Amino acid sequence: METTLDLPAIEDQQEFNLRRWREICVEVLSRSNTRNEITEKKRLYFEGGAEEVWICDLNGGMHFFGRNTCDDELGASAICPGFPERVSS
Repeated sequence: METTLDLPAIEDQQEFNLRRWREICVEVLSRSNTRNEITEKKRLYFEGGAEEVWICDLNGGMHFFGRNTCDDELGASAICPGFPERVSS
């Protein structure tokens, strides 16, 4: 028995990729970011279809937010539960 995958046509590939990349949006903070700016960006990411927003703070700490709990930080990513709570350069 032959199995085939139902992949989008080439002309639909860009739209397919856009839907996939926005599942997780990552924001890396800088000293110039304000709390209001980050709150607004989270809102826009979720309105755009993100399932999670990850914010990397100035010390490499990762903060995870889900679509249904956008104001409450998650303990870990539901999409990538093994992702570390801290990253370094």
